[in-house]
Amino acid sequence: MSRITAKLARLRGLFIAYFVALIIVDVLLGWDLIRGSLGSWRDYRLDRSGPSQGGLFILILSGVGLLFALGLWLFRQLIRRKNWARVVLLVVGWLTVIDAALSLLITSRATGFTPWLTSLTPGLDWHRAILVDRVKDLMGLLFWGYLVYVLQIAPDVKRDFLEPPQASGPGTAGPSRPEDGR
Repeated sequence: MSRITAKLARLRGLFIAYFVALIIVDVLLGWDLIRGSLGSWRDYRLDRSGPSQGGLFILILSGVGLLFALGLWLFRQLIRRKNWARVVLLVVGWLTVIDAALSLLITSRATGFTPWLTSLTPGLDWHRAILVDRVKDLMGLLFWGYLVYVLQIAPDVKRDFLEPPQASGPGTAGPSRPEDGR
């Protein structure tokens, strides 16, 4: 395994750890918020036909599983040196970093909004919701910021993706990296 492949595999491992940590934060800190707001939301609805908490949980779990599988597939393509996977992950990374930075800036100055938000959604603890959002934003800044650094700035990875593959020897047309697949 080459040094670049090891670095990309480590990045995939960090993605798995990041995703599991996000799920833990959501479950530990966020589920009570969802459950509390669903109860107050149902009290104010005229027709009481809506998703049950169990059905909502299954729907959310299915979406999370789909995103996780898609992320693992993208990292698999990245390890195979598919430049389009690098570009997709960089776009997602930059968007996440910008979103997290703006969210942290806005929520640090948004103390005057909580009474207004509470009046719109009674039963939801906005202080706790903002705390959950800040924790997830900090985690996103750490992981996606590191991903952007590795895929866009680290010279060895950048060179590996942007330079055309060299021939294996005189008169051969094979790829220089066996794990490359190009």
